[in-house]
Amino acid sequence: MDKLKKFLLENKVLLFLAIILILWLVAFIVIIVIFFYGSSESVYGNRLDNIQDKPITDTLKNDITTTFTKDNLASNVTINVKGAIIYVNVTCNDGVKLTDVKQVSESIIKLFSESLLNNYDIDFMINVPKDDKGKSHMVMGVRNANSDGTIVWNNYSTEEPVKEESSAE
Repeated sequence: MDKLKKFLLENKVLLFLAIILILWLVAFIVIIVIFFYGSSESVYGNRLDNIQDKPITDTLKNDITTTFTKDNLASNVTINVKGAIIYVNVTCNDGVKLTDVKQVSESIIKLFSESLLNNYDIDFMINVPKDDKGKSHMVMGVRNANSDGTIVWNNYSTEEPVKEESSAE
């Protein structure tokens, strides 16, 4: 016992640092367990509850594709459903007006039942390689399940490539 007391008295600093290190390790392990293993909830929360009762049918997917391709607006339409989000990717033909494609996208919302609109987000990604004015566009639109029904558009247009400035030497 005397040897232990002598060791503790001679190594107070080391003992103090060891206790702090152990406490940090315990706190770190507790935080890791709570953060990574403490919750088994879905990434989507409860939005996917009963989603299997409201499936996106192949008929609806075909109707969306037909709506884009019937007026020769699009060359390729792909529809992917991930969780509660419907991704509609459209590659348009050259010479198509961007406003026409946006109008068709907004008319597609009418193809969905009220039940589907209240449970699914709809994301449009429209690629216009060259519109009627020669510009290329990559337009993204989102209709949120909790929104008033409008599509919010984000526009990225390229008019000319960025030119590097040359310095006169």
